[in-house]
Amino acid sequence: MVGQGKYIELSYPIRAGLIMNKYIVTITPPTPNGDLHVGHIAGPFLSADIFTRTQRLKGEKCYLISYSDDYQSYLQRKAEEIGISAPALAKENSKKIQESLILIDIKLDHWLESYDNRYFEDAVKMLYHSCLDQGIIAPKVSLEPYCEKCEKWGYEAFARGECNHCGESSDPSQCESCAMAPDAFEMKNLRCILCNENVVYKHVERNFLLLPVIAEKLKEKILSSPMRPQLTAWVEEVFAHGIKEWGVTRPNESGLKLYSDENHRIHTWFMGLAGYLATLKELSEKNADTESPYDLIYDDNTCMVNFLGMDCSYSHILAYPAQILLNDELHFKHAFYTQETSRCSF
Repeated sequence: MVGQGKYIELSYPIRAGLIMNKYIVTITPPTPNGDLHVGHIAGPFLSADIFTRTQRLKGEKCYLISYSDDYQSYLQRKAEEIGISAPALAKENSKKIQESLILIDIKLDHWLESYDNRYFEDAVKMLYHSCLDQGIIAPKVSLEPYCEKCEKWGYEAFARGECNHCGESSDPSQCESCAMAPDAFEMKNLRCILCNENVVYKHVERNFLLLPVIAEKLKEKILSSPMRPQLTAWVEEVFAHGIKEWGVTRPNESGLKLYSDENHRIHTWFMGLAGYLATLKELSEKNADTESPYDLIYDDNTCMVNFLGMDCSYSHILAYPAQILLNDELHFKHAFYTQETSRCSF
């Protein structure tokens, strides 16, 4: 398997006096609605592990991290199916995931459980308010899918239909087939996953990441990052069709509620970069090294290498660089590695 793998080449020049390259290696956080499956292991986990071991053999500084995606609506759906609370299910499966990693000899430097975690919440607030301060998050009333029978919002796990970009079956969040972010209102045959009834659409005030405002600068930044040709072509396609505003909050769903009102319930896909930063911060609190892993995010000689499934591309490759694009404090670079297949869901 190792001999057949394809990996990215990273070629950042080492400045005078710099002893080693520095990498924050991240693995897309698995949803703790179960243990790891083959797609997780053969995909980003194994690839990131091989990359990290290789860089360390070359004498480079690497931190390999991931976390438990405890605010994912698929976790909430599974918890309701088996009659357990979502936090309890997340805790149970986080333990299984860590045990599985031990069995397959993949050693993370740190694994964070995001539910009710102060580092996680602080990181989400930091990035969210940074975007607000830069004027790239703003409120807007949108039409969102809702099942009146089940009283469930269909932002992601509780609805499924035909992607308005490629026509394949998808939830309204991120399409596993084409990696685009579907427009729920334009999707065909969108139905509640619980009762199979057609959804209705209700007006909801949500906050959106204003990607069109920073489109040119964002495209330049993304295309300067190392990535495979398949992904470069996908990025070009996204911008050629006109990049859209991207929802950040999902009222009455399972995301992190930052403040008292539902308009500030942040959905899990926005919080991925925050999860990586929080994992570094928690590691730094427990780390005996003189260098704090968290401090690497302020170093322009650091590269964050994201290992992900192709279906996670919209959040990782568009939204996360956008979150730091106008931030003068966070200086790390990005590189991306994705699976060849788009059918590897996380």
